Amino acid sequence: MHSTTPILSTLSAGVEQLAIYDWPLFEGQASRGTVVLVHGLAEHMGRYTHVAAQLNAWGFHVRGYDQYGHGLSSGVRGRLPSSHQFTDDLKLVVDDVRLQIPSSPLILLGHSMGGVVAASFVAQQKLPIDGLVLSSPGFLPQLKAFDKLLLSVMKRLAPHICVDNGLNPHWVARDPQAVLRYKQDPLVHRQISAALAQWIIDMGHACIAAAPLSHTPTLLLYAGQDHIVRAELFFDPQTHTARGVPMAVVIGGLRRACVDAGTQLGVSADLILCFLRHLSEADAFDTLEQALPYSDQFIGVGLDSSELGHPPEKFARVFARCAELGLHRVAHAGEEGPPAYVWSALDVLKVERIDHGVQSAKDPALLSRLAKDRIPLTVCPLSNQKLCVFPALKDHNLRQLLDAGLVVTINSDDPAYFGGYLNDNFVQTFAALHLTTQHAWTLAHHSIEASFAPEADKQRWVHQLNETFERFVEHDY
Repeated sequence: MHSTTPILSTLSAGVEQLAIYDWPLFEGQASRGTVVLVHGLAEHMGRYTHVAAQLNAWGFHVRGYDQYGHGLSSGVRGRLPSSHQFTDDLKLVVDDVRLQIPSSPLILLGHSMGGVVAASFVAQQKLPIDGLVLSSPGFLPQLKAFDKLLLSVMKRLAPHICVDNGLNPHWVARDPQAVLRYKQDPLVHRQISAALAQWIIDMGHACIAAAPLSHTPTLLLYAGQDHIVRAELFFDPQTHTARGVPMAVVIGGLRRACVDAGTQLGVSADLILCFLRHLSEADAFDTLEQALPYSDQFIGVGLDSSELGHPPEKFARVFARCAELGLHRVAHAGEEGPPAYVWSALDVLKVERIDHGVQSAKDPALLSRLAKDRIPLTVCPLSNQKLCVFPALKDHNLRQLLDAGLVVTINSDDPAYFGGYLNDNFVQTFAALHLTTQHAWTLAHHSIEASFAPEADKQRWVHQLNETFERFVEHDY
């Protein structure tokens, strides 16, 4: 059993002092590397002893520190002296770790605001690291209208004046005892300045923009804040196997995350292996053969990546083989491609579900076919807007598809890149299209109907959905 008591020291950061926390491995214990922890807004590293103990048990030396103006470190609570304060402090900590353990693989683990700091550090290429883990990073903080107005005024008139940060202690944990400890912790503060708030927002957008250019292996973890009960996750193994990552590692890691989602968050999750359509069908066959030893760890196959110029029939034989294997089949079709791609996905690939499919509205016969056969469409409004499928969200045809009787669902699509998780897609789409409570129930019900989950689970979720609407929703239909 590893000690939860860290070795405390200090590190000079100019005129300021950073409190350093080290949780070393036992003498003789095999080392897998070093993890540097970066905590969130208004808290401190002393709250991460349980995280350090688990990482120690897994063979990692752990280094943490209190950021400027937090915990035992010096600095004014809630202030941000300069735009590079936090990333420069992190560089100082990483430099010190590299000096002490020069050959050890180094991983950054940042939580909440610490995730923004860690991701900014990587995006700005302060120093090379071996891996990045982001736990609920504060990339896109949700601000109420009044808070936005207050921020816009204060960042001009009083950028360094601190106000209450508005963090709800119940957001910190689900365990009531953990919430109570947070409330009673004398080193937790409630301050934030306009300069710091704006920095978090700006850096969040910058990190999202820089993500496609990053070559640092990254794991992104988000808490179950969207109240999701079922997730069917697409993954592209070819992206990783082409870089020498074994198929067993790709599928095994993702499957473990699905299991953890079930045990820790109560989310039912399964994997759908996708073929990259800009590559050849031969490459897809090779990927399928590599994946077959692990076929008990994924439930189906899909087709994604660049749609135009790569019609579904290009992958007819590999999808036929997947049908023989009893795998579910889905395909991206009719997002940027024409309605003909949707027809091909249905009639050639024999898919059970169409991903996106918004171009189907241009073909009345296709709309009738989709409605008659109840073929679900997994529509992703925010990514459609980002890819300029529609000029603005108010121009989206989701309501038209619903009115035509289609089994339409709302989904997130590469949310860290396109800037919207599931609830973001719901909230922004409902606001733009003036959708009603009836639409909310219908879309949620469609998503359960369209899933590949066991029938007993689907019936249970429908019952929960109906109970929720009966108890909390004033029906407006």
